Amino acid sequence: MRVIDFKDKYSEKTVICLGRFDGLHIGHATIIDKGRELADLKGVELFTFCFDDDNLSRANCLLTLDETVLKAKTLGVDGVIKAPRTYEFFATDKTAFLDSLIENFSPLAIVCGKDYTFGYERGGDTAYLKKYCLNKGVQCLVLPIKTVGGEKVSTRDIKELIKRGDLEHANTLLGGYYFIKNTVVRGRCDGTKLGFKTANLDLLPQKCPLKEGVYLTETLLDGVIYPSLTNFGSAPTFSSGEIKIETHIKAELGDLYGKEIVVYFKKYLRPIQKFDTLELLKEQLKKDMENL
Repeated sequence: MRVIDFKDKYSEKTVICLGRFDGLHIGHATIIDKGRELADLKGVELFTFCFDDDNLSRANCLLTLDETVLKAKTLGVDGVIKAPRTYEFFATDKTAFLDSLIENFSPLAIVCGKDYTFGYERGGDTAYLKKYCLNKGVQCLVLPIKTVGGEKVSTRDIKELIKRGDLEHANTLLGGYYFIKNTVVRGRCDGTKLGFKTANLDLLPQKCPLKEGVYLTETLLDGVIYPSLTNFGSAPTFSSGEIKIETHIKAELGDLYGKEIVVYFKKYLRPIQKFDTLELLKEQLKKDMENL
């Protein structure tokens, strides 16, 4: 998968899908599917636009850049064009944005959704894009907005579902499980004491937070998917208020420190609670494991 800065020049012809693509939900997938079709027809590579996560002051993203690349690859994208999430970039004039895109990536076609906007204060819309592309000899395809049950599929709504713990609905709109990709770090080792060793991940500040609780998950490690159970939040039984991601993988895998894993969140099981004894907590974890 190629990851290229917006300011850099790519020498080959392309088809480009335009949008913010935070989450790469089923509406975005429709645009990418059409882009893939056109790219194959024209014999060129398919690129999709996205924002880098270098400016963490703009948090609450469904996907980090690394996660976007991972999911885009599964959707059949050949490369990602990353733009900085900065005030300077958002101040770019609509024409200057398109000029740079055309000059640097030589698209034979551009695909986007009907509600796509771009440039300073979102001054550019699909009507302007089509007129611009016509003058440049670039094919422009604008697709209708994806709806489910009469409602537009939106990143904002998906984030609200995730924050409420409605993972099953959110995952339907995402077209796959909400996930977190990061490197395993050392934790408090509380799970090991209970016989439930966990792989611990730091909370990514730019990510949309989940509802605190225990989740039914799957974990990808070294190309293999394992059933798992994940605690997202604090550990009141151990008097810890720190928000952590602790995943118990149903397999004997040895030392995982420093390894990169992907945790896919399938279902919210229960809220976090404080247990009077470690034995009561252990019994509850055994019950939770019955869901795997």
